[in-house]
Amino acid sequence: MVVLDDFINPKIGKNIFGCERIFDHAAKANQSQYPWAQNIVSVGLLKQVKGRWACLFLDFRFYLARKTIEAEKDSAKINGVVVPFQTKLEQAGQMLIGIGRHFSTSPPLVVTDSWFGQPESVATGSGRIGGSFS
Repeated sequence: MVVLDDFINPKIGKNIFGCERIFDHAAKANQSQYPWAQNIVSVGLLKQVKGRWACLFLDFRFYLARKTIEAEKDSAKINGVVVPFQTKLEQAGQMLIGIGRHFSTSPPLVVTDSWFGQPESVATGSGRIGGSFS
């Protein structure tokens, strides 16, 4: 069983790849709702370790908003070259396909939060990475 999720990773420095002001819907009253942070899409293996659930990360991608990439900001460049834009779902699809190829003997069961399960967010490119739960 694998988990697919996105999270923000707050940072302090100015010259850090992938950082931008990101809305944090889970910010507490004493926290900024727009911290300087990296937005990371990740896939991990859910496994019980010593009786407790643990997530062992298998892959991740830095998500950058289209406006950040189109503005060619320094935080969107690797070795001076702007990274190409990909939606979170395109990133997730690439990771899941890669993991599926590596573990080809059985199809993975993917657990996500409600954002990744929205019907309009399930289709990615020419393929599908999931189904609708009605």
